[in-house]
Amino acid sequence: MPGVDYLDTNGLLSWNDGETTPKTITIPLLLDFVVDGLKTVTVQLSDPRIGGVPNATLLGLRTNASLSILDSDSYGTVAFNQAFYQVDEAAGSVSITVARSGGVAGPVSVNYAASPDTAIPGVDFVPVSGMLTFQPGEVSQSFSVPILDDGQAAGNKGVTLTLSNPINVSLGVPSQVTLTIIDRESFNEPAGSLDPSFNPNGKVNGPVFSVALQLANGVSDGRLVMVGDFTQVNQVTRNRLARLMTNGTLDVSFDPGIGPNDSVRALAVQQDGKVLIGGFFSQVLSTNRNSIARLNIDGTMDISFNPGAGADNPVYALALQPDQKVLVGGSFSTFSGLSRPGIVRLNTNGMVDASFNPGGGANGTVFAVAPQSDGKVLIGGDFTVVAGTPINRLARLNRDGSLDTSFNTGSGFDAAVRAILVQPDGRIVAGGSFNNFNGTAQASLARLNADGTLDIGFLAGLSGADNAVYALAQQVDGKLLVAGDFRTFNGVTRNRLTRLNSDGTTDPSINFGDGANSFVATLVIQPDRKIVLGGGFTTYDDQPREHIARIHGGAIAGPGALEFSQAVFTVEENATNALISVRRRGGMEVGASVIAPSGPSVRRMMPPPSYFRVASLPETVFSTSARAVCGSGPGAGYCRVNFPRLPASMLTPSSTSRNAACSAPPTPPAARASDAGVSASARNGAPASMRPA
Repeated sequence: MPGVDYLDTNGLLSWNDGETTPKTITIPLLLDFVVDGLKTVTVQLSDPRIGGVPNATLLGLRTNASLSILDSDSYGTVAFNQAFYQVDEAAGSVSITVARSGGVAGPVSVNYAASPDTAIPGVDFVPVSGMLTFQPGEVSQSFSVPILDDGQAAGNKGVTLTLSNPINVSLGVPSQVTLTIIDRESFNEPAGSLDPSFNPNGKVNGPVFSVALQLANGVSDGRLVMVGDFTQVNQVTRNRLARLMTNGTLDVSFDPGIGPNDSVRALAVQQDGKVLIGGFFSQVLSTNRNSIARLNIDGTMDISFNPGAGADNPVYALALQPDQKVLVGGSFSTFSGLSRPGIVRLNTNGMVDASFNPGGGANGTVFAVAPQSDGKVLIGGDFTVVAGTPINRLARLNRDGSLDTSFNTGSGFDAAVRAILVQPDGRIVAGGSFNNFNGTAQASLARLNADGTLDIGFLAGLSGADNAVYALAQQVDGKLLVAGDFRTFNGVTRNRLTRLNSDGTTDPSINFGDGANSFVATLVIQPDRKIVLGGGFTTYDDQPREHIARIHGGAIAGPGALEFSQAVFTVEENATNALISVRRRGGMEVGASVIAPSGPSVRRMMPPPSYFRVASLPETVFSTSARAVCGSGPGAGYCRVNFPRLPASMLTPSSTSRNAACSAPPTPPAARASDAGVSASARNGAPASMRPA
């Protein structure tokens, strides 16, 4: 049907004297997202002329031809998006996502149910069941399972999740999985702390720019693929590309030989396990591949993916659509000799997809690409014009690559967008180096509604990041992981990594300690909730971790514990100040009282932070007036305090060394125990002691 399956076309074909070269007729085809079988179109030749004079004898025997349009639409399959799920028993609920793959045509539906395994209905969870309906183009739907806290050390409990009764769609794998409810009374893996089972002695000798889960039939097999600017992994040569086992050791079955000849910045793993890479390189395994290549599951070159001349400048972003076509973003102007400024889509064989044409494209670098469930594509970067239209640093393209003018961001962002996350409800989270969106202060992070307007309920009244955001990931419970090169977030110390609640407030149920000592460029959440980080760091929470680390996810509760960051502090005699660090381990969720410097009175703080009172004694080398209050509010886990030193002329030989201790002041009788929270005083020369209030 014209306008539905194809566009009507007509024209004139001309041959010069002596010319025999065949001429081509182009018929634009349209995606209808309907499973409707084979379609045919009739193509006719008419009005033959020689030198402008009609001549019926010019036509041959074949003046009519039939074009068959094969139906590429499919209802696809539906399956859980993870092989298993975990949730803390105090979480209240967990969101379970069902993904559609292999086709997005037509409406389909499937029933779901959460039933008891070892979990007890009404005690550990509330059984639920229902139907999920996918409209054409939709690739995911979710349902929620209410979780109950039994308050007992009864061990982990299991819930069986099942998909059944598919309509117009097939069941994929997995269609039955287990949801494990983590018992907080008996299970102790502090959220945000390093996972010691992930090769603590492992070393990557350069920055890691992207990490992805290795997939097998669309499901994570536990291994991790990473790319960057390194040349060794665990003292073994691996040029800019490697795969790790589940424990962080090198997977020697994945051997890319000499690998790419320059930095790799982007990574995507296909459902069949093949690995796409993009970056600055011009060769991979000694084969010409300009800025993009695909490798087989064993690390060898996949020669069936041939991008031709490739990109004429670096690739910074890769994303896979449900049909496994490849979206590519970067600073290129042409791809395989065709004009594609900043954005191109490739077929599964690496050739440019002519049905996706962005026209004039972006006039600056595209750093991030994200497909939506309706087939539209978001691009973010450092551009100010897309397809000839002024639009600042975030744009949306239609399924055919044209600019979606219904997505209106106003004046947009005032600096680069480096990361994009499309949430299941269609809202869009953007991170980067910006300070402003459409006239509203938004420090490096913002959430937009589906129409491009600012979601004013996200980060409302909060300060955001003090430096750039490079990576985003959303947990199954809706909480948002944010990584980059910031030192504080929402006014709380968060070295390069934080976790936010769904409204953008800081999540105090995870403690990253001192965080990463340099930028975090990438993060990925494993099905077991553990979080993998990659970047330019060499320590995490003051422990050696060279460019990659894995930390515990989940949540922790309670006041935690206060302690000095190290047993011994050393300072030069001629230093102006001694810098003493106090850390908070474990939970960070409670309110707090503070002893004011002027006396023992109590002041309730709202919202309730926690504090340390830090004082000095006359017999020390520090000034007797060195008294400070160090804030460690909800979600904060690290504090540094300066002790001003006395002039050298006032020091005695016995004052060259003093101990420091951290202790808690008494809780005043007038304050309720729930108001006491956590506080501590530190004295030089005092006996060593420490306890939470």
